[in-house]
Amino acid sequence: MDFYAMLHAFGLIVVIYRRQRKAIADTWPKYCCFLACMLTFQYFVCIGIPPAACKDYRWRFPSSSTDSNVIKWLYFPDFHTKPNPMFLLYDFMLLLCASLQRQVFEEENETAVCHLAGDNVEICRDLDAASFSQHNPVPDFIHCR
Repeated sequence: MDFYAMLHAFGLIVVIYRRQRKAIADTWPKYCCFLACMLTFQYFVCIGIPPAACKDYRWRFPSSSTDSNVIKWLYFPDFHTKPNPMFLLYDFMLLLCASLQRQVFEEENETAVCHLAGDNVEICRDLDAASFSQHNPVPDFIHCR
């Protein structure tokens, strides 16, 4: 299961590397699709082939030298020690949170939401710290201004 966590971390690093909120909002639906595909694939791996098919997995042949910890790390299906389906719950929660964030990104583009909540444009991008407090009505607790 740690292998899939590495894939999730790599996907999130690719998204966060964009660094601007608008660019992340454009990439976020692809990240949600990536998470959904990964969860579906992990579900099918967890189910595995039915044992009635009378076939054993390649990593469980007597000539195979694959350790059971490697099988667990890669979340391979196995007849001897079945993959724990509770691990999929955490990935589902990640997909749920990412989908909710996608909904927030989509609602930011609506004019009614922008009018009520204000736009989410970075105002301090081209300003220095001294002139930033002039344009921002919120008190700056870091510089005590």
